[in-house]
Amino acid sequence: MNEMLKLRRGDYHPDEDEGFHTCYEEFWKQNEQNLGHYFRHLYRIYKFLDESDITNKNSYSGIVRAQLSSSELTLLHYNGISKYGEKFKPLIEQYAILKNMSDLGLIGLPQDRDTYSKNAYGK
Repeated sequence: MNEMLKLRRGDYHPDEDEGFHTCYEEFWKQNEQNLGHYFRHLYRIYKFLDESDITNKNSYSGIVRAQLSSSELTLLHYNGISKYGEKFKPLIEQYAILKNMSDLGLIGLPQDRDTYSKNAYGK
């Protein structure tokens, strides 16, 4: 988490994409054992939902989204724009998974919100 705090203190500038990816890479290396299975599980739930014949997908998506804390949404936000979550990003946008995310955890507010389509935030 120290890498994310370094970013928050100003070592990261949204227009310096490479700096973010380097810091997130370090963060991921230190936390993959705790977060990897979590993101894979969440991705598989949304992929299953997306590929299913269920008619009310948004309702089920909302049930899953309601289980995510503000911190989890912030981590998911950054994971989705990293190489580790690139397959998840389209589902994040399609199902407005970041709809209830607070701006408080974002590093480059408000520019970080521009890394996703407005639909990711339910707009």
